[in-house]
Amino acid sequence: MENLDSGDEWIAGLTAAMMAASRRHDEQATPPEPQHGIKAKVALAAVKGAKTLAELAQQYDVHPNLINQWRAKLLESAADVFGAEASAPEPTIDVKVLRAKIGELNQALRFSADDVLQHFLVEAEVGHQSLQADVLFLQHLQSLHL
Repeated sequence: MENLDSGDEWIAGLTAAMMAASRRHDEQATPPEPQHGIKAKVALAAVKGAKTLAELAQQYDVHPNLINQWRAKLLESAADVFGAEASAPEPTIDVKVLRAKIGELNQALRFSADDVLQHFLVEAEVGHQSLQADVLFLQHLQSLHL
């Protein structure tokens, strides 16, 4: 029975040691990836050169190699910030659609021009008839004075 108790103690000790090792492993696990804003801030600080990589690594709790990578990436993409504006791709031109639209607009313009001309002709006719009536009236008045 005594051997059994010491065996249980041994298993309990082994279990405790395994759990402690697991906790240490979890604590040593890779920290979460820094956010983009922090990356940019650290990279800018590295470009400025006011602090050494070791000082920046300690301050921001990141490896100096990461800082070098971020710095290089910032310098590589810096020209893009001031480069040519990204333009939208040229739209494809469908000539058939354009010709159809031009024909449609020409037809509408013809109808509009015809409507305007017809309006002026009607006004001119009405005006002519009115003018003829005025002339007849004046002639009539002249005949009364004779």
